Amino acid sequence: MTKKQITGAWWLFLSVLFSGVLFTPFSQAVAGTGDVRFLGAVTNYSCDVIVEVNGVRTTLAQLGTAPRNGSGPLVNITITPDMSQPGCQAQDFENSNNPVGIIWQGPFIVTTPGDTPTLLKPLSGRATDAVVDLQFINANDGYGQWFNPADFMSGAKYTAQLKAGNKAGDFYTAAAFVVVYQ
Repeated sequence: MTKKQITGAWWLFLSVLFSGVLFTPFSQAVAGTGDVRFLGAVTNYSCDVIVEVNGVRTTLAQLGTAPRNGSGPLVNITITPDMSQPGCQAQDFENSNNPVGIIWQGPFIVTTPGDTPTLLKPLSGRATDAVVDLQFINANDGYGQWFNPADFMSGAKYTAQLKAGNKAGDFYTAAAFVVVYQ
């Protein structure tokens, strides 16, 4: 081989090596798959909502601590329509006989088919056998999803409570909801 051929072969080798190093992360990122859940509603009208946890406007429910195999404190959650918006006034709800629905999605544990699940399993953390017990207080269907318009005006009320298992550690879960105005 001539010096020119060796130099060309060397550059070919380096270009193949660097392209492999540079593009390997991209090829690995494409290899993963997963599921995406979508949550939405088709409604006659829409209002933003206000979420309160223990009377404070927030979307983070601090569950406190629970002893192993015990329960933490009850946390009160209220979802109300934002009455400052046009179309979300009291008369709009009072003149409606249609129920208002709040549909939840999350890592719920289904214990009995057909029942509305109330236990949320963890998404992360070391307390992998703990759950959040989300109880529906004032829904008119017994399942925590449908409310009379007047009841919704005063707030859809829930309680959440950390129910610990035997494993100690941090706990994190999440749930999403959509409000359906019919």
